[in-house]
Amino acid sequence: IQSHPEKIDENMVFKNMYKETVDIEDLSSGEKQILFRFFYLHSSGIKDSIVMVDEPENSLHPKWQQKIVNLYRRLGPKNQVIFATHSPHIISSLKPVNLFLLFHNKQENRIEVVNMEKARKQTRGLEPNRILQEIMGTPLRDVETQEQIDLLMEKIEKGDLESDETRELVETLKQNLGLKDPFIMRLEHRLRMLNFKKER
Repeated sequence: IQSHPEKIDENMVFKNMYKETVDIEDLSSGEKQILFRFFYLHSSGIKDSIVMVDEPENSLHPKWQQKIVNLYRRLGPKNQVIFATHSPHIISSLKPVNLFLLFHNKQENRIEVVNMEKARKQTRGLEPNRILQEIMGTPLRDVETQEQIDLLMEKIEKGDLESDETRELVETLKQNLGLKDPFIMRLEHRLRMLNFKKER
């Protein structure tokens, strides 16, 4: 192996978890990215340094995103690594004390930095959905689906259970989300309870 990632031997092979040999050309783009990046960092002998990484999740499967923080920790205890990331998987790998959120203060028209520990937010080990909602303030569903859900719930609140539009919304959401979706399960239970009260 040469001393620079661009000179890695193309005949180099790896072994997977089943002890099978894998050619470097058969690696995914994400695996190649990790290989080149860490070969470079280790071969450079980085020490007492600040390593800044922009969007380390690019081209990486979520499973690799969950592992990337620990990989960078292996660079050595005296190096400081700073990530700029939008990955909930990477965020959930970090303790609140090490996580800083940048947000736009619209009233004062400036960017502010908030430490998650000081904000009393939990991050380490949280499910990605909670990171998206509680830390990143991001809806879990696409806009069209959320609008359909909001419209359906509005109709149910008004007691409109039998109209064609309501039934069509219910069937569309069931078809798109599947019967195991948490919203669909809650919806089914609520509709059963409402119909039960109506029959009484």
